[in-house]
Amino acid sequence: MTRKCSSCGIPAPDGESRFCNRCGAAIVDEPEPQFPVCGTCGTQVADPLAQFCDKCGGPMKKSLACPTCGNPAIDENSKFCTRCGTTFAKPGSCASCGFVNPEEAGFCNRCGAALKTAAVSP
Repeated sequence: MTRKCSSCGIPAPDGESRFCNRCGAAIVDEPEPQFPVCGTCGTQVADPLAQFCDKCGGPMKKSLACPTCGNPAIDENSKFCTRCGTTFAKPGSCASCGFVNPEEAGFCNRCGAALKTAAVSP
């Protein structure tokens, strides 16, 4: 695990520091990045954006990831990123009125606002 500042993100100078030398915020442990695991053979795949397993060629299950920091969501019902706090929206949900549109829609079918998804599927 790496340790870094919870506010400005700079690495901790050592394993004992509790506060950042730059901004004074708390130093936190950051988990090592998790690699996706093939649902068919169980192999860890090094490329988080891979659509197929390197070993067996099976399709990789799509998982939600934070668009801000790339941290994988705990599950498809996650509402916030556990690393940076970004709010996840359901694919196609309108930020203006909350209406859930088809995933491929570029504009809300209810109010016409432009849609942007808060969670991406690698």
